[in-house]
Amino acid sequence: MVVAQHYFLDNEDLLRSISDCLKGGDITMGVSPDMSERMDSMTSQLSRRLERKLLTLPKHVRHNFVWAACRDNIHSFVQLLALLGQLPQQVTTRSITDSIIKPHERTYHRPLDGHPDDAALNGVAIYINTNTLRPVRAMLAWDKSFLDSHAVDERNAKNARATAFSKRYPFTAPSNPELGGWDGVFPSLTLCIGIGVSKLSNNDCLLRPDGVFLWKERTMNKLGDERDKRMRFAFQMIEFFYTLLMGGDAIINSVPFQQYLGPLGSAT
Repeated sequence: MVVAQHYFLDNEDLLRSISDCLKGGDITMGVSPDMSERMDSMTSQLSRRLERKLLTLPKHVRHNFVWAACRDNIHSFVQLLALLGQLPQQVTTRSITDSIIKPHERTYHRPLDGHPDDAALNGVAIYINTNTLRPVRAMLAWDKSFLDSHAVDERNAKNARATAFSKRYPFTAPSNPELGGWDGVFPSLTLCIGIGVSKLSNNDCLLRPDGVFLWKERTMNKLGDERDKRMRFAFQMIEFFYTLLMGGDAIINSVPFQQYLGPLGSAT
């Protein structure tokens, strides 16, 4: 298990670019010794969870380039968490299936009822069960905004679509519509921004060779130079990392990186 080390928190020019790029979150500059220790612990935790996840996949997809790219960028993702104040005070857990994300330790931006510009952002959001204060799903919102992606989930919950998420958190149709509206457990979820960007802004710091993420030759050979494809892949990694942090609490609707892995039932 080899995790690339790519430290950028001492690069003031890059940090300014990151501060301009990331939206829907509060950037915290400066790294304390305590934060450095927590970053090291978080990197180790994520690495172990990644390798454990790979053992559940068919052997013929375990060596796909996407997992090498994830190993390359675990350290980068952890540094983004530190910048956004999302590193928990206690990183270690009793079990590898426990959630590391602690929603009660910070205030996340909420795109549906927060700053009016947040709803139009793209990136990765987190559904938090407000009754239990536990994260339950990381949601990629790249082809659609946070607002529109949430609207799709809301329709699925009302229509009882066959997704793991809508089955676990459905709406309940009103028995007497004239007396009241929809009920159920979906309304108990709050959508919060994990890492957000605006497609209209300059996001080059996420793509350039000396930027946030490591884009090694093997990854570039697979993805090519298309900007939107690489941005989507970066946020697929972020969604996957958040899902790993949630442990057993995470609800996954589909296999991550399915378009790159191909059929999972047999070797290809």
